[in-house]
Order: sequence, then C-alpha cells, then structure tokens
Amino acid sequence: MAEYSALFRRLDAKSPFSSGNDIDPIETKLLPFDIGIPDLSLLPGDDYARAAAEVFGGPRFNEAVSYSAYEGITRLREQVALRRHTNVENVFITTGATQGIFLTISAYVDPGDVVVVENPTFPFALKALRLAGADIRTVPTGPRGLDVDALEELLESGVNVRLVYTVSDFQNPTGVTLSARSKARLLDLAERYDFVIAADSPYRDLWFDQPPAEFPQEERELKDGGHLVEIGSFSKTLGPGWRVGWNIADAATVERFAAYRTSAEVHPSGVAQSIVSTLLGWDGWYDGLVAKQRETYRRKAYALYDTLIDVFGADIVVRRPEGGYFLWAQFPERLDPAADGRRRELARRNVRVVQGDSFYPYDTGSRALRLAFSFLPEEDLIEGSRRIGQSLLG
Repeated sequence: MAEYSALFRRLDAKSPFSSGNDIDPIETKLLPFDIGIPDLSLLPGDDYARAAAEVFGGPRFNEAVSYSAYEGITRLREQVALRRHTNVENVFITTGATQGIFLTISAYVDPGDVVVVENPTFPFALKALRLAGADIRTVPTGPRGLDVDALEELLESGVNVRLVYTVSDFQNPTGVTLSARSKARLLDLAERYDFVIAADSPYRDLWFDQPPAEFPQEERELKDGGHLVEIGSFSKTLGPGWRVGWNIADAATVERFAAYRTSAEVHPSGVAQSIVSTLLGWDGWYDGLVAKQRETYRRKAYALYDTLIDVFGADIVVRRPEGGYFLWAQFPERLDPAADGRRRELARRNVRVVQGDSFYPYDTGSRALRLAFSFLPEEDLIEGSRRIGQSLLG
C-alpha cells in the first residue's frame, strides 16, 4: 500500500478548480469561468453528423473501425502536415494535446532531469513532469512569453537542462504569446545547449488581429536530432470530445512516440480521426469555422476586459487578450481572491473561477484569477465580472 500511496502523491490528485460545493449560493445561475472549451453554439452539429454519415456510409468505413497505424491515419497526418507546413512523416496523431505533452515528456525526460517551465504554466503539464520525476525549474513569464534572458542565465550557470516546456501562443493561463525574436533565441539556445523545446500550442488558430509567429522554418523542417516538438490539437476549435491532436517532431522522435503509445493504447479512435479528416477535406470548411470563432471570442474577450476595468479600475492588472481562451487578472494583496473569505464569497455568488496559484509549480501567493471567456455568452461574462467585483471589493 505504501508504494501506491507514493504514486498518488506524485500524481497530485487535487483539482486546480475551485469547488465551493459546501456553500449555498445566493445567485441561481452558475457562471463557470473555469471551463476552457469552445462556445458550443458555434460548433456545427449538422456538419458533424454529415461527416459521420460519409464515413459510416462510404468507402472509409473499414478504415474508421479497424486498427490503424500507431502514428495515426495517413490522410489526417497529411492534412495536418499541409496546414502546419511540414512533412507527413513528422506528424504523429494524438488523443489530444494532453497526451501529446505526456508522450513528449515520456520520450525525453528521465527521473532527475531538469525541465524548465514558464511561471505560471499549464498545471496538467506539471502533473506529467512530476510523474516523470523531473527536477522542475522555472523562469518568469513576461508580456511576450517565456523570459528567454532568464533561461539563458540559468543555462550559463551550468544547469544541464533536458527540456523546456512552453505554451508558446496565447498561453494558458496568462494569454501571452512568445514573440518571433524570442522563438528564434529559444531555438538558438536549444541548439547551443542541446535541449528540447516542447512548444504546446493548441490555441494558435484563435488569434484576433494577427497570427502568432512561427518558430524558424529551418528548424521546423525537422531533420533527425531536431530540438523542437510542436504540440497541437483540434479540441479548442472542433471540441474536446473528439480527442484528436498532433505532435510534430523529427521522424526518429515520431518513432519513439509510437513506441511509448503502445504501452497504453494502440492508436487514437479511428472513428474520430476519420470524421475529423472528412471535415478538414471540405474546401474552406475549417477556415470558415475558425474565422467565426475568432470574431466571437474577440468580442467576448474585449467585453470581459472592459467590464473588469470598469469594475476594478486601478485595483486590477490585466492585459487585453490577443487570442486564445483566457484572461489573467491580478489583484492587490487587500483583494487577494485566494483568501478564505473571498473564495467563499465567489462561491456564494455562484461564480466558478480558477485561482492563480494552481498554475505555479510552487506556492507563490499570486493573487490572480484565470478567467475563460470562450464558453460563456457575452452577457454572462459581463454579469460574472460584476459578481467577481462584488465578491472581492465587498
């Protein structure tokens, strides 16, 4: 039993989401700012049904319900390769970005290896790193993403870094994006100090004004021995229930992913892969869907931002989102949302949020909230902002 208990401690089973289930709310309507999923009203169920009918009633039926290659169905790999400007042999289909993170860590990280993460960062990546026994080090997250200067200082001090994990575009939780210059510098450091970059980018299609910069193309050509793994997903645009994502890496690493996969599963759902591939095969369909999502999320993000500024004034530090799903709001100590009384007040007003400390590998007292604007209607974002104000300001 002791061994199982130790494993559970490594897994860190606590949820990053606030509960407040023992508090009777004074507001009837729940406003969940903690849910990082698409606006379901934008997802075209009729198109999903038509694509499924094509798969089940057409020549791709056998492929959908049979075993497929460990790397994923070839047609879907080709479509991802075309969209991401790479080669099919560099594409590995995953059951979502979370599996992509886990496989990358499994392929590269041994117990005791130093892995650098942004501070704050995605908590489920932290769970995977702890399970792998990684020595987790942090560098700050600035207004343009991971602080490359701080990383370089760490490397120059003699620390042997094995992997750097970054949510490179519209970061979860802060929403910031690694600049083109920082991406180029990060790759240069990876080559000089021989570490791997795990660039987790499930939100990159959801830009508002301009798409995020790519990593330099010469590295993205992904010759063997490359220093970059790109992790992506259709969950943020088509819906998380599909569980279809991808890793892009050099061909030797793709083979390693396949070897690690077979310890837990044979391949992702052939049905899900085939339906998603059918949708991507309709000329202009995916780009049209994403364009609608960008415009809707831009409007929602700006409404949330404007209302928070109106409610809190100088008592909030917040950036207007440039894409993705999330807004990161920081407060002075006297309004700390993690304080017991304010946690209870948020629950009493039926507002569900994610406390900022959930995104740090070590307790920090961040006095921050991550607020998702993708799921809720605009009027609920405005109402929820006011409830947050009532909860923190009193």
